[in-house]
Amino acid sequence: MEEFSKTQRVNTKSEINFGLKKRGVGLIICGVLSFLLAGILNPIWGVLLIIVGALLFAIKNHYMFMATGCVLLLAGIMNLSSGITNGFWTAFGLLQIGWAIEEFILFGKHNRRLKEIAMGIPQGKTKG
Repeated sequence: MEEFSKTQRVNTKSEINFGLKKRGVGLIICGVLSFLLAGILNPIWGVLLIIVGALLFAIKNHYMFMATGCVLLLAGIMNLSSGITNGFWTAFGLLQIGWAIEEFILFGKHNRRLKEIAMGIPQGKTKG
């Protein structure tokens, strides 16, 4: 049973690390784009995105999905409340909020799975 639990933990942590790396690359690219498109995007957000993207490589913990979600939620709310009423910024803000929600869901999924592993529950034996 211990070997099974260890294998499940390694697989889950590998999945978490892979997801964090993908997100880290995406956020760093978005941060660089904020500098390249400084007339359209805010370079201050670029700095924040690059920092968070780099942290996703450095801190390999499922709580980083929550941190990413919070940054994206804040950016989305700011884009929606910026007073700019054109469709692009509204759609962009909604996209960011949707991405944030996905990050929160992933955090919950991984958090639940790690708790199940700690309790010795095999993967796929619980609902949700």
